[in-house]
Amino acid sequence: MNWKSLFKNTSMLTLIASAIAYVLAKSVGDASWLAESTRPEFYNWILLIKHVFLSLLKMLIALLTQIMFMIKNMVFVIIAVVVEVLRAKQQRELL
Repeated sequence: MNWKSLFKNTSMLTLIASAIAYVLAKSVGDASWLAESTRPEFYNWILLIKHVFLSLLKMLIALLTQIMFMIKNMVFVIIAVVVEVLRAKQQRELL
């Protein structure tokens, strides 16, 4: 097994990261942190990073969705133009 290729695999990296996060949550975490008044400062920083990351991800997905819709619309317009040109060409040949 080639370790370099194993760590280039995104699925494997996700699996390793989730295993590490689970172990850290079980060993370091505490259920009392869920109450807002008893949170340690570093847990608030973790929450901030999580919220920022998810917000950026939502913005990226929204941008990619808009780009895909624009590309789809341009393709439909190009197809419609080609169909109309071919139809006009066929009608000229029939006359």
